[in-house]
Amino acid sequence: MAQLSPRKGLFVLVVMILVTRKTLLRIAFALGLLVTQWISLSLSSQASASTLAPLKNSKPLEKALEKAIFSAARRAPSAAICAGGNFGVLNLKDEFPQYAMVRGNLTLYAASLPKIVLLGAAFDKLGGKDPSHEHLVIGHGRSHTIYELLHDMIYRSGNASAGLIWRWLGHDRIEKFLLEKGLFKGGNGLWVGRAYGRLGRTNYHPTKTYVHGASQAANVKSVLWFYHLLSQGRLVSSEADEQMLRLLSDSHPKLRDRFYILKDEETTLFRKSGSWQQYVSDSAWVVKPGRSYALVGLTRCGTKKGKAFLEAFALSMDQEIKEGEL
Repeated sequence: MAQLSPRKGLFVLVVMILVTRKTLLRIAFALGLLVTQWISLSLSSQASASTLAPLKNSKPLEKALEKAIFSAARRAPSAAICAGGNFGVLNLKDEFPQYAMVRGNLTLYAASLPKIVLLGAAFDKLGGKDPSHEHLVIGHGRSHTIYELLHDMIYRSGNASAGLIWRWLGHDRIEKFLLEKGLFKGGNGLWVGRAYGRLGRTNYHPTKTYVHGASQAANVKSVLWFYHLLSQGRLVSSEADEQMLRLLSDSHPKLRDRFYILKDEETTLFRKSGSWQQYVSDSAWVVKPGRSYALVGLTRCGTKKGKAFLEAFALSMDQEIKEGEL
């Protein structure tokens, strides 16, 4: 076997090192591209709800909202004190929705309105499974389907059903859902810190039950964001969101007040309200010919006055949007 001279041997060694280095660099570059593509695909497939189609504040809508609140006080003078509540509107007609709020970041006790959180979190946990085929044992050999409990929770605003759903989900899952969807930020927003009804006595988080002194709370901005996600099929998934909309499209006759006054043959209404003692609230996604918007009102001026004012506010806001072609 021929021997290489020291000079030729050194040359061959340098060439081998250079070739190996180039190969390693190419391999590293290729791997880098693959990793980058994988991350990009993951982020696009799991897009954060909180970064979806940012909402923009609208000055014309802000003026219309202020006029609607003032007009509502004139429509219902005995309930004018309720004008000090929290209100908001989100125009969903355009590609880039615009909103306006009055005291929209202030978190209040909202009674049954935050049950929309349990609705969303339940479908999130189901992960595409049919809620009418999933059973929840409630004791003594009795069971209900998840769908039955969700329907009762929304249609009748049943506290017992909401309590069972809360217990089935657990606080940690509910909180995770709220944070991931951008429905609770910086200590404000939608919140369900304990179960509804009697189950609330024993089913709660030991240190995270209350937000601003309320175990079931909301602010206008978070509720508007909820309807925004729902309108785009991005709260959970397009299929799950359609099922949620069907559940929100009707309510028990005793609950057909407040924003329900907007309901007619040409109007589709997706809605959840809340009421307890002085706290009265309502929320809805209203779809009418040429108009599509979400509406939120949170008041603490008594049941009778609160309901009367929210009814007047809904009529006034709809009129402002229609006449202003907003």
